[in-house]
Amino acid sequence: MVGFHVFWGFFVMMLVCFPAIKAVTKETMNYCVVFSVGTWILSLIFFFTFKYKYYHGPKSNLEETSVVVSLDEKL
Repeated sequence: MVGFHVFWGFFVMMLVCFPAIKAVTKETMNYCVVFSVGTWILSLIFFFTFKYKYYHGPKSNLEETSVVVSLDEKL
């Protein structure tokens, strides 16, 4: 079911970018496409530029002995 929801999300994002009327002029153009593509490009640039410098992932606060859980142990 997750695949359907992902497909539906992309489908809706695509439909939002279409113009409201058939005869498109400068005044009636839907600029959602421009803003969406610009947001994606800026986000990808930011991600690839700063991902190694600032993001180091979540730090574990578990000890090695507390990680092992036996199947016979009741939680």
